[in-house]
Amino acid sequence: MIAADVRNNSAWNQRMFALKGKAGVEGVGRDVTREELAMARAYILCAPNNEAPWAYVSGLAGVVVLPEGDGGVGRATAALASIAQFGDLAHEVGSDG
Repeated sequence: MIAADVRNNSAWNQRMFALKGKAGVEGVGRDVTREELAMARAYILCAPNNEAPWAYVSGLAGVVVLPEGDGGVGRATAALASIAQFGDLAHEVGSDG
């Protein structure tokens, strides 16, 4: 649904709902986080003024957990590390237009 209409806020919300359901208490690991961030980044570049993918990235902070054995240190730190790359993206798309 997102591929057909990147501005479909309901589709973004449904994707987050499904991801949170999949994550459960344990959270989402590194591979899923990378895939979700790459997907969001691609759609941000397609429509940088659309707030839905930006909100999706922000929402990932609540579901990302890298377990201790995976080099992670818990939900908040892992989320911030994963999402930090989007500051540069915001600057990049902001300077284009």
